[in-house]
Amino acid sequence: MPRSKHSRARDGASAPGESSAPVAGPSSAAAEVHVVRPNGAGGPAGVLAASDDELWSLKTVVARTGLSRSSIYSYVELGLFPRQRRLGPRRVGWLASEVRAWIASRPL
Repeated sequence: MPRSKHSRARDGASAPGESSAPVAGPSSAAAEVHVVRPNGAGGPAGVLAASDDELWSLKTVVARTGLSRSSIYSYVELGLFPRQRRLGPRRVGWLASEVRAWIASRPL
């Protein structure tokens, strides 16, 4: 039975012949940083100040730490990495200050 276009969009699958946005690999010049601000955080849209109250998405944490998604969640379970904060039913974020402190604590 064919799937509706809504179910494909919901679970991220694409039908044959459909193209998706290109994914930048490790060879990209600069890592794109996605910052999630808590509700009511100041500043105009598009202007992000590097402050400790930022919430980083998983994509940003992966880019900043160099760890894989599975390693991050494994380290969280072992108590070796800061816990994520629940932002919504299907969204989590990490406090930038906690991730920065973890990065600074790593041996060179």
